[in-house]
Amino acid sequence: MSNLKKESKMQAVKNCNKSHGGHWFSTDTMKFFRCRLPKTVIAEKYFITSEQFDTNSPRLFTIRSIEWETGKIDTIGEFQQFESAKEAEKWLQNYLYNN
Repeated sequence: MSNLKKESKMQAVKNCNKSHGGHWFSTDTMKFFRCRLPKTVIAEKYFITSEQFDTNSPRLFTIRSIEWETGKIDTIGEFQQFESAKEAEKWLQNYLYNN
């Protein structure tokens, strides 16, 4: 991860994706998925997002990872797999422990 002392880890994720030509964090993409981001990155490459299909749908949570060499964002598990951030964090801790 580059320049962690100068930027937050989440900002480093955004910058890495953008510097490799990615649009994952563009305003239009984030708005389309009604996506929200945490302020922290877990274990140097994992983070949790929340998405909401529409205003009548529940906000659900997804675990993501970044490949620092390519800026690629991947989904770990299933898209919108979790009903809460806490549930996603618990699953991720178990995943990290077993992998």
